[in-house]
Amino acid sequence: MLGGVGLMGGLFVNLGPVLSVTRRMPFVHGLLVRAVSSIERFRSAPGAIAYAIAAGIVVHAINAVSLWLLAAGLSLPHPSLAAHCLILPLATCTGLLPLPFAGLGAVEMVVDRLYTAALPEAAGSGLLAFLALRILSLGINGLLVSALATANRLWPAIKRGPDAVS
Repeated sequence: MLGGVGLMGGLFVNLGPVLSVTRRMPFVHGLLVRAVSSIERFRSAPGAIAYAIAAGIVVHAINAVSLWLLAAGLSLPHPSLAAHCLILPLATCTGLLPLPFAGLGAVEMVVDRLYTAALPEAAGSGLLAFLALRILSLGINGLLVSALATANRLWPAIKRGPDAVS
């Protein structure tokens, strides 16, 4: 959140004085120079910010709809689609916390608690729905990776043409 506020503030504020103050701190200065160069790229392409925001909204919407559809498909008691559009981004923010074991189970717990807060009779169904979403995501990712690995392995033979395949 702080990084996003810093990025948005940097888009509209002159960062030259900040860079001149940090010249005596090489590590901090190097990080700021990288950040400023990224901000300058955004300043030169204002549509990129709108695109990044729109892409984030689309990704969260797709995740919320898929969790809602999974909960409905598993016949679990679940909150409305509008509630899912709030639950999933809030639970996703949990993944940003520096928790031990990479926060294993923290996102699932937050989804379950938010399910229960949105619909008291849905206690426990948030965990099941989110675990189904995780399993489905891993399955789809596994299929994509295996398809890409197979295509990568076959690409030299395809590139040479049908006569070269033995």
